[in-house]
Amino acid sequence: WKQVEGSNIFYEVWRSTDRNMEYKNCVCIGIYGGSTLTCTSKLLKPNTTYYYKIRAYYRYTDSNGTVHKVYTGYSSIISVTTAKS
Repeated sequence: WKQVEGSNIFYEVWRSTDRNMEYKNCVCIGIYGGSTLTCTSKLLKPNTTYYYKIRAYYRYTDSNGTVHKVYTGYSSIISVTTAKS
């Protein structure tokens, strides 16, 4: 994915076998920060199509110590099919 400019930027990577990527069928497979712009998807089933989407967020702490996150929209959904075993 492409980096969002700024500091305190993090990325959530979501995966599903549901092409509609409904929230109940998605799992967040990682949260990445800094200059990390890749992730590795593990424990995949053979001959299965997986769908992925990513969103960035800015994280900050207010004067009361409360952590806040300001999210972007999700990326376009991409699909990948694993090889047959």
